[in-house]
Formats: sequence, C-alpha cells, structure tokens
Amino acid sequence: MPNSVTVELTSEDLARIETLAHGRNDPKEGKVATRRVDGKRGDLELNLLGLRGEFAVSKYLGVSLNYEIHMRGRKNRYDLIYAGETIEVKVNTFEGGDLYFNSYFDADYAVLVVPAPAGAMRIAGYASREEFHDLSRIRDYGHGKRLAMAQWQLRPIEELKAMAQGRMF
Repeated sequence: MPNSVTVELTSEDLARIETLAHGRNDPKEGKVATRRVDGKRGDLELNLLGLRGEFAVSKYLGVSLNYEIHMRGRKNRYDLIYAGETIEVKVNTFEGGDLYFNSYFDADYAVLVVPAPAGAMRIAGYASREEFHDLSRIRDYGHGKRLAMAQWQLRPIEELKAMAQGRMF
C-alpha cells in the first residue's frame, strides 16, 4: 500500500507485548464478561493483536505505551498520547480492511494497523475524529452495524508525524 508504513517487531518487542497482554487479560479471566464479537479468537489473542498494533504505532511515533491495567477496560478512551493529541489504535486482520468503530470515537485521531508478513505490522493510515465523522459509512460485517472508513480514505501516518513534529519544535 502506497501510504502505509511497515513497523518490524523484534523478539524483544513481542516478548514485552506478550507480558503486557497477559497482564491485561489474565486478571479478568472468569471475572469480567467478554465483549468480543470475534468467535474465532479468544480474549488473550485479541489483546495480543491489539497490543501489537498499539506497540507498532508507539514505536513509529516514538511514544510509550499505556501499561495500566483496568479490570473493566481503560478509563481513558484512547490508546496513546502524541504531541498532546490522543490516538485510538484499531487493528483489522484483513489486509485491505476498513477502519471501523461501533460508534464515533472520542480520541483526536484513529490509526488503522494491519498485520504484515514476518510478524511486522503495517500502519495503514489515520483519520481525525472530524474526518471519520464526515467520511464514515454504516457497514455490517456480520456482527451488527459499524461506522467504517475505507483504507484508501485514510491519510498517511507520516502526515500526522510531520504535523506533530512541526508543533513540537
């Protein structure tokens, strides 16, 4: 994909991700009802996948992950903070998959990540909350209606990085 960036995850990265996924998942086992709609993957596998996406974006942007663990999910409605802006990271397992939400998101930006070969992650692009609101359409992927934006509509992640760097200096 022309506007995407592929981030390699090292074995150290993957070990940190696994530790964090277990930290987020294991205390909830049998205590918190699952909200997942994916019948093919368990909660731990979904946590691993989501964290791989979050880790790839944090690595690319040079910001740290949120290591807090909450029994009922995050208290904040975002995954990362970059240059004072909040970011929600979404992973879609389909190479050409859409950026989608159950409803509009609260973060300043949403970033779509998809798995890439050899354990890497591809940052497909991003949208501001306003762009997503204006461009998203209702789609049903078989688990109920979602608001979705196609990958080709996303902006290159390099733009977000350049915009934020311009603000930081």
